[in-house]
Amino acid sequence: MSLELVLSVIGGLVAVATFVYTSVRGVAEYRRQGAQKRFEHYLEIGNRMWGDPNVKRINDLLEPSQDPEMSAKKKTGLREVPFAHKREYLSYHEEVALMMNSGLLSKHLAHFMCGYNALLCYRTGHDPFWNNVNKESPWWGIFRDFVLELEKLERSGKVLPRHLKDYDF
Repeated sequence: MSLELVLSVIGGLVAVATFVYTSVRGVAEYRRQGAQKRFEHYLEIGNRMWGDPNVKRINDLLEPSQDPEMSAKKKTGLREVPFAHKREYLSYHEEVALMMNSGLLSKHLAHFMCGYNALLCYRTGHDPFWNNVNKESPWWGIFRDFVLELEKLERSGKVLPRHLKDYDF
């Protein structure tokens, strides 16, 4: 073999190695940036959702109470929540559901974020939360599907993953 051929082969190998290394780094950076964007969106929704006094009030009213008197007050309070506040509450949950369905959030993360409250809301029956909202309306189909997915997750016994990596963005 001539020196020229050996140098050409080494140069080709260096070029291929550089290409592979650069490609792997590029893909890793792309994934990291995607995860960062998803995390930022998660925080944005969470801040809007949990910073909204109407959402906080509805969550407080949905929380079960062992005290019958307090339970009755909560039911009355839920009945009195205006439709616009309930619509906004359901819309937040649907936004999380859409993120989950599009793969931007894992099911575990969506459940962690708002599953408990979504399930409480859905399970209240017609009265008190749904007294001025048609639960069966096609407009709330995303919310219903989200709750059914969360219920499946709970029945599977895998609601709370054993590993932190399962909460990945």
